[in-house]
Amino acid sequence: MRLEKCWFCSSTVYPGHGIQFVRNDAKIFRFCRSKCHKNFKMKRNPRKVKWTKAYRRVHGKDMTQDSTFEFERKRNKPERYDRNLAENVLKAIPKIDKIRVTREERHHKNRSLLESSIMYIVWICGTLVSMENVLNFFYSSQ
Repeated sequence: MRLEKCWFCSSTVYPGHGIQFVRNDAKIFRFCRSKCHKNFKMKRNPRKVKWTKAYRRVHGKDMTQDSTFEFERKRNKPERYDRNLAENVLKAIPKIDKIRVTREERHHKNRSLLESSIMYIVWICGTLVSMENVLNFFYSSQ
């Protein structure tokens, strides 16, 4: 039993759910729901669709680099089953989730502080620049 990721929106696809599309070159695309499958068939780019995880990462809304993301990475080499290891992993999952949540909260807090400071600078300068243009400039320069 494996929890797969949706190719389009990066949400979890549980066993027995979603749609699987296999291309002629044997590449497998898994989708969590028909919404993602239809958007894929319409050849939409997930980085340009606002509700996807890819969009949020590209536009600085979600964290992109964190050591806890390493746990979700798919490994191609199968491991021999070890009961003690599986038990330890199951015990560690809540701790890892807690760490991820606190880091995400810190990311959102820093992001909101950054946006408010940029708004303040724009207000002080008295220039008529839209907030969106300022943020796009800032995120593109990083």
